[in-house]
Amino acid sequence: MDEIFKLIQDNIAAVFTLIGVIAGYSIQIIGNIFIKDKDFKLRLKEKILNRRIESHEQIIQLTHSIRAMVSMRRTDSNGELARHPVIFSSKRAFYEWYAYYAEIIHKYSAWLSIKVTRELNLFQDYIVTLDEWINVIDNDQSYQEIGNIIRDDLVSFSDKIEKLSFKYIEHDLYKMSTGDLEEWHKYPLKETLSRLDSTVLFKEKDQILEIIHESTMNKT
Repeated sequence: MDEIFKLIQDNIAAVFTLIGVIAGYSIQIIGNIFIKDKDFKLRLKEKILNRRIESHEQIIQLTHSIRAMVSMRRTDSNGELARHPVIFSSKRAFYEWYAYYAEIIHKYSAWLSIKVTRELNLFQDYIVTLDEWINVIDNDQSYQEIGNIIRDDLVSFSDKIEKLSFKYIEHDLYKMSTGDLEEWHKYPLKETLSRLDSTVLFKEKDQILEIIHESTMNKT
């Protein structure tokens, strides 16, 4: 025992050097693990944010398709140039756009901010209601007339969705925030009904249903 103690005493500098090397190596290993874990989390967060930014960019493109207008080559009751959304040019145009809309929502909705998601879900309630009314129409002119009536609704929805999408990109691109993926994705029912009731679609429901009725009567 005395010999071991003496050996250590005689080589104390070497012992402490060895301890220092071991400690330093251990710290380096722990540090590397921490850095790798931090880098992994950073890369994962960046990947999520890139997906979310891409998804909002796709929604912005979608809004452009919603509010694109075409002239009806006449004036409306207010003396203004009558227009209808391009997607209401015909039944085929509407349902081709509807398929595109469904594809975009299916592919990107999981990555959208909660504010954009809620507004899109409200718009989806609007479009589903509209579809239930107009799917019986085969007359393209009737689609154009209905599009002319509700065009302000489509402009309003598309503008708000686009602004919310831009706001998310501008805000969270710098904060590196993934945020609200688990929050509730719809407005409260009372707010949903109130917003829908305030649209031209519901305010001019009788006029729209009359166009639909006349179109279906002419078909028979």
